[in-house]
Amino acid sequence: MQIAAKGSLIAALTVLLARTPGAVAADTLPDGFYRYPTIGGGAIVFTAEDDLWKVPVTGGVALRLTAHEGEERFPKLSPDGRLLAFTAQYEGNDDVYVMSAAGGEPVRLTFHPAADQALGWSPEGQVLFRSRRRPARRAAP
Repeated sequence: MQIAAKGSLIAALTVLLARTPGAVAADTLPDGFYRYPTIGGGAIVFTAEDDLWKVPVTGGVALRLTAHEGEERFPKLSPDGRLLAFTAQYEGNDDVYVMSAAGGEPVRLTFHPAADQALGWSPEGQVLFRSRRRPARRAAP
């Protein structure tokens, strides 16, 4: 994503969160640390309090999507906005999961002890991720 696009997304998230109930003024965000916003399908998903939250791009109250033990980060909405890929630390290391953007039970996609991070979606609808894995090396004869 280009820097200008990231700046626009962060500005949009700032404006939307400023409209939520409990905000002191339109230019003051409620207490919290909002990170890793993604936008698609008419919604913004972001990380706060180590969980994933969703708010309509038109504004409103954010809905908590996850409340699991462990931290969820790097949410990525699918192009159609129906699915959500993200990185979570449910079993000790970072793995990639996918779930409905409406909420529900996450499905684990990666099973490797190295850290994996959700990056986005391919045009074909496959989750893209990066990993510290190394390809197997052939032993010398």
